[in-house]
This record gives sequence, structure tokens and C-alpha cells, in this order.
Amino acid sequence: MIRRFLVRLVALALLLAAYFSLDWVLLRRLLRSCAAFTLRRLGHCTASVDNGSELLLVVDSEPYAMTANCTYADLFLAVAPFCWRAELRPAGNLRRLVALALAIFFGNVVRTSLTLHLTAKGVPWALAHTVPDKLIHTAAVGGSAIVAVRGDWEAAADG
Repeated sequence: MIRRFLVRLVALALLLAAYFSLDWVLLRRLLRSCAAFTLRRLGHCTASVDNGSELLLVVDSEPYAMTANCTYADLFLAVAPFCWRAELRPAGNLRRLVALALAIFFGNVVRTSLTLHLTAKGVPWALAHTVPDKLIHTAAVGGSAIVAVRGDWEAAADG
């Protein structure tokens, strides 16, 4: 059980190192496009602006930077090691990771769109963005780690 947990932590460290070494420009652009589409449906005027390496989404004349942190790639990479199940074949784990990536991406489109919508309506950034962001990260990483450790514990007891 301890060995499995240490393997998960090493995987987490490697994945987060990879996260910080990449720019995530394609994922940032995809998120920006999806958020712009959603915000237009909510009645906002939007424009996508590329300012060098900075990607902006202008919502009702207010620019917002789409950074790597906006993509929630870090959340996926932090949760992925805890979603891996040793008892599954690689194809089963791959399906789990694809489902996780899709759930995080589409949930993040909703989160990003709602954040920008609320901010445009006058809600402070800290309340519309920072508080939910911290809660989501804490719940997702903490919850997945607890579930993984419990599963590893049960597997060790059965084995």
C-alpha cells in the first residue's frame, strides 16, 4: 500500500513538472473559444485577442488573460495519479483518464464562463474566481487522494 502511494506521489511530481514546462497554448485557445461561445449565449460581447504569447478574451470591453492555470491542466495532472487503478488493464485506465480529462475540460468551460459572466456583472474577482478555484482544487485533489488511498488499503487487505 505504501509503495503504491509513493508511486502515485512520484507520478504526481513528474506530471506537475511536465505541466510547468509546457505553455498549453492549444488548450488555452480551445478554452477561450468555448468560453467566448458560452458568454455570447449569455448576452456578452466577446473578442479573442492574441498579444504575443498572451491570449486574451475580451468580455464586454474588459480583457481577461487566458493563462495555463485557466486550463485546469494542472488539476487533471494532479488528480490523474490517484485515478489510476493497478487492478485495471492499461486500456481501462486510459478510458478513465480520458473521461476525467473530458469532465474536467467541460466543467472548466462552465466555471470559466460563469466566472467571467459574474465578474462582468460586478461580482468581485476573488468571489467569482479565486474562492471557487481553491475549493475545486482542494476537493478534487483531496477527494481523489482519499479514494485512491482507501482503494489501495482495501486491495492490500484483500491481497
